[in-house]
Amino acid sequence: MIGKDLDFEDEGIWNTYEPTPGDVSYDTTIMHGGIKSLEMISGCAWLGIGFDGLPYPKIGDEVKLGFWVYVDSTNDTSVAGNTFRLEEITSGTPTTVITYTTADLDFALDTWVYIETDSAVISASVDYIQIVIEEGTDGTIFVDDVSAIQVND
Repeated sequence: MIGKDLDFEDEGIWNTYEPTPGDVSYDTTIMHGGIKSLEMISGCAWLGIGFDGLPYPKIGDEVKLGFWVYVDSTNDTSVAGNTFRLEEITSGTPTTVITYTTADLDFALDTWVYIETDSAVISASVDYIQIVIEEGTDGTIFVDDVSAIQVND
């Protein structure tokens, strides 16, 4: 796993994912502007990823999303119960694509963890995709380097 320096003054280091040869066609960052600080509200935080105006991914592309997440132990004393959910949003209605729990991840507090979702085909009806983090406690989650990784050509 690629390491990241925990420097919240940094504007973010983009395209840090290093694909295994033959694993993906390309890797492109679709979230810009540095590390995102997401406030947990009632134990949840949301990060929407829109595709409008982007050259890729296109409708019909099979993609995975990759992103880094950081949970500060001052906000959460345990990784138990942490869930990361990927949702497709169509006309405001969310559909869960994949759910990860901490049991599925090499997850730890106070460190950056890279998460890569299973792949899904972008359909014509999808307006955007959102990452939902359910932590169980209020606090702050940090997310960086969200990338769309094309699986098919």
